[in-house]
Amino acid sequence: MKRIAKLSILATTLLIILIPVFTLLVWFNWNEIFGNKRPLEALHSLYELELKGRKLVL
Repeated sequence: MKRIAKLSILATTLLIILIPVFTLLVWFNWNEIFGNKRPLEALHSLYELELKGRKLVL
């Protein structure tokens, strides 16, 4: 195999392994990482208070 093909297979394999590992680490340590803050709830509140019903100019 060519060197680029080997490196791409290695990188893909590492991503397939590392993404679930980091996801589990965040899942089990949610309170230590975020505390009482909930990122999705904060984004939803921001949307409800600031952006809902307004036209945005891009």
